[in-house]
Amino acid sequence: MSQIFPNPEPEKAVLADMTRIVMRWSHIESAVNIGICTILNIPDNEREALIGPIRAFRAREQIFRNLLEIKAREAKNDPEFVDKLFAEITKCYDIRNKIVHGHWLAYNDYERITQVLKTKDKNTKEFIPVIEDLSFQEIQDGAGLCFALMMKLGFILHNLRDEHPPFGDKYPGPDYKESPHRSSPDKP
Repeated sequence: MSQIFPNPEPEKAVLADMTRIVMRWSHIESAVNIGICTILNIPDNEREALIGPIRAFRAREQIFRNLLEIKAREAKNDPEFVDKLFAEITKCYDIRNKIVHGHWLAYNDYERITQVLKTKDKNTKEFIPVIEDLSFQEIQDGAGLCFALMMKLGFILHNLRDEHPPFGDKYPGPDYKESPHRSSPDKP
C-alpha cells in the first residue's frame, strides 16, 4: 500500500540517475543546436544569434530533423535512421520533462515515485492534475538512453564537421544498457 511521503526523497541512486538525465539532456539539446549551425555553416561565434531566439526546443528539433533528412538524401543514407534518432530524442525529452516539470507527490513502495503533472483538458482548455507513476527502472533506463543518445549525437556532429555522411550503420557508440556511466540501485 502506498503512503504519501513515507520518505520524501528517493534513494541516492535514483536521485543520481535523475540528475544524470537532466545533465545529459543539456548536452543533447546543445548537440541539436550545434548540429543546426554546423549543417548551415554558421560560425560558433554567431550560433547564439541564430539559435537564441528559437526558444522552443521542439522548433529547433524540427529544424535539425529537416536538415538531417536533406543530408540523408544527399548521402543516400537510410532515412529510417533519422526516424530512429528522433524517436530516441523524443524519449529522452519526455523523461527529462517528467523529472524537471513534475510536481513530486510521493515515493511509493520503494519502486516508483508519483508525480502530479498538469495537462490541459481538451474540451475546457483548463489545466487539470494528472497523477503518474515513474518507476525507478524507467528512470535508470532513461539515464542510460540519454547517455547513448548523447554519444550518438557527438558522433554525428563529428561526422558533420568533417563533411562525412552524418550517420549510418557504422556508429561505434555504446549499447546504453552496458554503459559504464549507468548507475545501479546499489551504486550511485
